[in-house]
Amino acid sequence: MSAAVAEADHRTEVALRSWALSEPHVAQAVAVVDSEGLEYIAAWLTELGYNPLDTHLLAKLLYAQTLGCQQLGKRLSIEESKAIDSWFMRWLSHE
Repeated sequence: MSAAVAEADHRTEVALRSWALSEPHVAQAVAVVDSEGLEYIAAWLTELGYNPLDTHLLAKLLYAQTLGCQQLGKRLSIEESKAIDSWFMRWLSHE
């Protein structure tokens, strides 16, 4: 997650995901976007040299971290969000 993502307003994303819980068509669209995002992250991790067998799980971990930070909203400061991102990047670099 970049600084731009950490500083973005995620209310629309949170509302859309909330709506997807009760509306199957929205849930389907969110699932497509999530799938494409996960594939992109997995490909990026593979390019960085990670074992292709691990990249899908790592992609889900990073995606979950991003979504979780979005869901926390104002309970997570921008500084905390950036610190979490930095920690994940350091952790990934030691794999």
